[in-house]
Amino acid sequence: MFRINALVWIIQVPGRHETSSRRDREYEALPGVRETLEAIKSGAPVILVSGRAGTGKSRLIDYISRFGHGRQAVVAPTGVAALGLGATTVHSTFRIPIGGVCDARRPLPQLDAESLALLRGMSRLVIDEISMLRADHLDVVDARLRAARGSPLPFGGVQVIMVGDFLQLPPVTTESDRQRLSLLGYETPWAFSARVLARSAPRSVNLPRVLRQSDPAFISALSSIRDGSAGSLVIDALNDLCHGSHRDGVEPLVIVARRKDAERRNQAALERLIASPARPHHACIRASFAGTLAEERTGSALPVAPALHVAVGSRVMATRNDPAGRFANGSLGTVLDLEEETAGVTVLFDGKGDPCFVEPVEWTERRLTWDGAHERVVSRIVGTAKGLPLAPGHAITAHKAQGLTLDDVRLDLGGRVFEAGQLYVALSRARGIAGLSFASPLQPHDVLVDNAALAACRRDFARNWPWLHETAAPPGAAVVAAPQADSVSDCLFA
Repeated sequence: MFRINALVWIIQVPGRHETSSRRDREYEALPGVRETLEAIKSGAPVILVSGRAGTGKSRLIDYISRFGHGRQAVVAPTGVAALGLGATTVHSTFRIPIGGVCDARRPLPQLDAESLALLRGMSRLVIDEISMLRADHLDVVDARLRAARGSPLPFGGVQVIMVGDFLQLPPVTTESDRQRLSLLGYETPWAFSARVLARSAPRSVNLPRVLRQSDPAFISALSSIRDGSAGSLVIDALNDLCHGSHRDGVEPLVIVARRKDAERRNQAALERLIASPARPHHACIRASFAGTLAEERTGSALPVAPALHVAVGSRVMATRNDPAGRFANGSLGTVLDLEEETAGVTVLFDGKGDPCFVEPVEWTERRLTWDGAHERVVSRIVGTAKGLPLAPGHAITAHKAQGLTLDDVRLDLGGRVFEAGQLYVALSRARGIAGLSFASPLQPHDVLVDNAALAACRRDFARNWPWLHETAAPPGAAVVAAPQADSVSDCLFA
């Protein structure tokens, strides 16, 4: 019998999930947000919320999570994405095997009573980073829910809200996976090729307003990179502005194409620093793990690296938001001092006048179960991890950078762009053109877009977001009225 108690990371300090319980009526009236809440209120079975990088997709999920009822679950395809949301992974929640291809039409392993209760009690499922979820896995989610709830409806009648951007990074697949998926009848590995979506006709909503960048010309250039329409004029203009050295007085985070390149750069920077005439103090600060987190896992499956090698003068990057507001996820800084006894470090973050002491924080892994007496999803702690919320701050891959907002970023892809959306994700991390630089000029062949994803977006969503390339809000957005007390959102959050 399989057990389906979902895993979730929770940071044990005041943070994003301990925010004000008061609803934000102004936010609820924003274009795209209001339409999403209306779709939820109307009982739309499946809702697809899309948006370019930096349009507030994570904020929307967080808002629904904080004010939604206790019968909803939030999941993401990867551990990194789930960690950022305080969510669970799709695989752990629905017992999808890691690796290989699943045929949801074949009988699935039986679930135990507690697992069935969780799926039967759930009434809303929010899936983040839908672009990184494979079609066969989405069909398994559908099959699990239909079987558990005894319903032929898509997803067993559970309302599903999918959030993401199919023109960013795709699901991870091997050539063998793609061949197997094709044999099973899937046109593409993308979630939009799932059989369940062909039966459910998702309602599409777009978040049109880019919040990360403010320069209309830069936003327009990013949009053309995103959909592959960028011609030589756009590429040449970006190269003229960004190719060469970075702006003075700032050491940017370098985005590279492959993980081994990032690891090599971070290690080389540390070794150069340690070998310098200054001979700075350096140490290996280790994290501690207990319970389920003490089990053998790879570093990418843990909320914090088992060991962080740092020296005075090292560049580091924050991996979470500080509840006191001293730094944010993605903030870059320089180590000024180490305290091995407390496993803490003093860091001067870029743009901050005063250094701050960063000490280990605790993450907990929880399992979700169904509380039948109170008709809600509850959790219990099954594992803990304690370590510094910091990572080496010299280089990172585009995949790891997804979701970050950076004041200063340097691209060194070196002609190694190998995946659709990779260049767009890397470029769109920058707040503005002034903080962006290229180690080598961009080439037209760096602009990779998946034709199937582009066709799906144009076919299914064009009627909902014809302003794809525009920087302004959609037509009529300026006159959207703030919701009243008995408005759409009251039903959602009842």
